[in-house]
Amino acid sequence: MESINIECQVFTPHNIVVEILNQVGYIEKLYGKKVLENSCGDGAFLVEIVDRYIIDCLKQNFSKDRIIYGLENDIYGNEIDEKHKVNCIDNLNRVAKKYNIDCV
Repeated sequence: MESINIECQVFTPHNIVVEILNQVGYIEKLYGKKVLENSCGDGAFLVEIVDRYIIDCLKQNFSKDRIIYGLENDIYGNEIDEKHKVNCIDNLNRVAKKYNIDCV
């Protein structure tokens, strides 16, 4: 694991995130598949999930409005540590911006 801090928070390295998502089949036809990350930290899983989700939706020629609707209704995250929650939101917004998708 990448780092452990005094709150005993463990953050998953990107290569492990990719491997886990591949193993569970989170690869295609992602629209409508629900995801809950109940301890999202800085968003390692959510960033990869959202990136894959947007790419998959774009391949299916979904409109940006439909993609935003799907993101808002299919992908959920929770974090009790405010600092990590803010970092996660920033990281997710960067992913969306990469595809010219504006999320609130």
